[in-house]
Amino acid sequence: MYDFTNLNTLNFSWSLLKNGKEVANGALPVLDIAPYASQKVKIELPKLEDATAEYHLNLYAKTKTATDLVPNKHTVAFEQLVVSKGKSTLQFDTKEAIDVNEDTDFMTISGKSFKMAFDKKTGGLSTLDYGNGNVILEGIKANFWRPTTDNDFGHKMPKKLGVWKEASKNQE
Repeated sequence: MYDFTNLNTLNFSWSLLKNGKEVANGALPVLDIAPYASQKVKIELPKLEDATAEYHLNLYAKTKTATDLVPNKHTVAFEQLVVSKGKSTLQFDTKEAIDVNEDTDFMTISGKSFKMAFDKKTGGLSTLDYGNGNVILEGIKANFWRPTTDNDFGHKMPKKLGVWKEASKNQE
């Protein structure tokens, strides 16, 4: 629908996020750009003062007028760009003693500020605790299957490739 449309039919806006929360926003001027053409656009962002924060820039294209299929102010395109990854404040003290213990079921690695355990039967991570309780509900497992679509049924994918679904369920 928009392959042959000038961008002046859309309103463009932006939003600056700091650690996922909006801290600034604005609108871009009308972009009179023909189909298959390009143009550089400068966006004046506020100063990024927190070096430890992640900053992302969200860009939005919304309709200016309603059509038979699309309402007015409907978002027809968006993009998120990384502005700054930030610096982690998490520090790992390499002088801290690390204990490794094994019993019949688990191998546990722990230190003063963390504890993690692996299930020896499945090989999966079963515990990860940084002092606020275990944050793992279920260990990571390989998944060799995806939900089927209508086209997959026409191609008989569940029958032909069902072995991969079972491989995901019955891992040893």
